Amino acid sequence: MTEGTDDLNDGLDYSFDASEDEGTSIIKIDEARGASKTGEGDDDKIETEEEGSGESQVINEKKRKSKEKDKLRLKKRQKLEYDAAQKKKLPTETADVIAERLATKVKSQNKDLSSLELGDIYVNKSFIEFTGDWDQPRNLINFPKFLKHYIKESVLLKALSEQKQRKKNKKHKKKNNEEETDERSFAVILSMSAIRACDVHRATRTMNVGSTKLISKNKLKDDITSMRTSSARIIATTPGRFTRILDTEQSPLKASQIKAVICDCYMDPKMQTLWDSKDTISLLRKMCDANEYLRILLY
Repeated sequence: MTEGTDDLNDGLDYSFDASEDEGTSIIKIDEARGASKTGEGDDDKIETEEEGSGESQVINEKKRKSKEKDKLRLKKRQKLEYDAAQKKKLPTETADVIAERLATKVKSQNKDLSSLELGDIYVNKSFIEFTGDWDQPRNLINFPKFLKHYIKESVLLKALSEQKQRKKNKKHKKKNNEEETDERSFAVILSMSAIRACDVHRATRTMNVGSTKLISKNKLKDDITSMRTSSARIIATTPGRFTRILDTEQSPLKASQIKAVICDCYMDPKMQTLWDSKDTISLLRKMCDANEYLRILLY
């Protein structure tokens, strides 16, 4: 039997020629379909990778920003701790260092002033007394000991005799009725707030020379009346209040009567101190100008 015929032998020729590519067309179509499917899968994969890459970038950016914030917080905390340490250390520094720190504070508080104008506010180091050799805690309990140790020569020992002399002068007034010259001398303790000034007053009122408080919660006229009659030689007050008293014409207190100023460098929980008030250094300068022998001590 010849190729291309069947077993029927019916005279019909069933032979045919197959096209060369006919047998492979189906395979090629299948391959094309497979390639198409494969291509679609690759596109999906690329899109997924791109989406994943975008999410990764967002996450990385958040991490970077978080690290930057943590660094800023750390720097801020370190600066606060450094500033707090410097404020606590200030009372134990030498006069040179204290004067320099106060000058820096003046500049930061008066940025609109010229160098010449700033010079009128600076406190000269010659007025500042070194107290770095005080080895006891600078707290309220030790305040009387500190005062007796450092200012007994200029104020505390003389104060008692001045009180007695003043009483004698009242009894034996001059016949021509001349006004009595008030030669009293005082030690002023400047604190950052009225509450702190009250605490200082309670800590020092048992001293022989006595203590009185001058704070803004009292009426100004009452404080002035109190100072006319009080025999106390230690004044616990705030910079703002004491400035007002000195500037009042009826005040019995004069800046020249202040022989010693004790700056209470107590720091509150917000890390604020006496030096954060603009009144403090300007008041010190005013008293320095009025009394060349003024002594400034930091506690």
